[in-house]
Amino acid sequence: MKKNNNKHWYKETLRKNKIGFLIFNILLITVVFLIFTIILTVVVEERFFNDVQTQIKRIDQEIDSNSFNKYVQSLEIEDPRITVVLYYSDPKETSFDQLLSPDILGYIKIGNLDDLYVTDIEKISEEDSEKYDKVEIGKHNYMTFVTKKWYKTVDKETEKDIVVSYVKIYMNIDGEVASKKELNVGLIMCTLLLLILGALTGYLIMKKSIKPLEVFVEKQVAFVSDASHELRTPIAIVQSKIENILANPEQSVYDVSEDLAISLTELARLNKLTADLLALARSDQERVVYNLEKVNLNILISEIIDPFFEIAEFENRVLIYQAEDVDVTIDKDKVRELMIIILDNALKYTNEGDEIVITLRNGLFDAIIEIADTGIGISEETKEKIFERFYREDKARSRQTGGNGLGLSIAKTIVTDMRGKISVDHNSPKGTKFIISFPKTR
Repeated sequence: MKKNNNKHWYKETLRKNKIGFLIFNILLITVVFLIFTIILTVVVEERFFNDVQTQIKRIDQEIDSNSFNKYVQSLEIEDPRITVVLYYSDPKETSFDQLLSPDILGYIKIGNLDDLYVTDIEKISEEDSEKYDKVEIGKHNYMTFVTKKWYKTVDKETEKDIVVSYVKIYMNIDGEVASKKELNVGLIMCTLLLLILGALTGYLIMKKSIKPLEVFVEKQVAFVSDASHELRTPIAIVQSKIENILANPEQSVYDVSEDLAISLTELARLNKLTADLLALARSDQERVVYNLEKVNLNILISEIIDPFFEIAEFENRVLIYQAEDVDVTIDKDKVRELMIIILDNALKYTNEGDEIVITLRNGLFDAIIEIADTGIGISEETKEKIFERFYREDKARSRQTGGNGLGLSIAKTIVTDMRGKISVDHNSPKGTKFIISFPKTR
């Protein structure tokens, strides 16, 4: 179990990174939405109560405009939410101190607010003037404003002269407070909903974003594991043969020629494997440079496959080439490498008397190359995995033929890098068919 855990260490690391990224994403969304909610709440509240203060200020200005009326009670207040309380003092006392801090004798109320809730007269002073305040009166919410006045008038009820010293305006703001609460509840619900949606969206984006990384890491881990295994085998064989030679120094070169031949074969295979690994590593790092030029693909393929006619004849196979002229923009050397990989693969997996037919067709938008053989064919599993690195359907046979499972991976990389497509299918009535296409224009 411990070995398996070490093998898949990267999965646990990726899982922890997923959780960490998700937590960070949720926290970030939460902070953003909280800031947004607070700002919106403050702005809306400010707007609500600014409107209230504007209405109170309008009433205060209306009082000033009526201050020279004979009866102060003639002030008409149409808004039932507003109550005005006039605090008056003795008009006979006109000393400087009395002007600054008058002795309040009583008040006159204009509006619906019950006398029970009117502020006590002794609490009115100059320090309270020009201030807005929010208070709760009898389970209702009011905004109050106290302003200092100084004008003589007549109490309509007593017909006595009075001096209005302070005016206190009450405005019922139950509607604004209820609207604020509803807004806050709505904002909280929206924030929670957006938080859930944001977390879900973040999770889906994170999952989609990290999926290529998971695939990449899995491929790299498998690549390193398979590469080390492939490198270990020829090295072990060469080491064994050389140790065998050194263990018997009295033997002649002829006596150890078989061991030397096997060592050279394994070294050649090791050299090819190393070259293939370097090619794939450069491709993964996008360090491969393609020298693209417009060429006649028919002429190029004819030159590439010309030596294969003799090889096929020597191995009792039939090689057929059928082509149409088509111009494409490609890297000639990379296409040469691609065709050699595919043809070499076809010769390895065909028997005596089998045919290998190469067809070049001029498609509407693409140049299409088909390499079809009547060989042993491939299984459905192989068809799905044939372009994976180090994949071989028959590993024993591949080793005998010198294959390392990297050729078709390199072929796919070449085609993909030149914006082409490559696929494999069953050939009729038997065998395998590779289909390669390159765009004619870029």
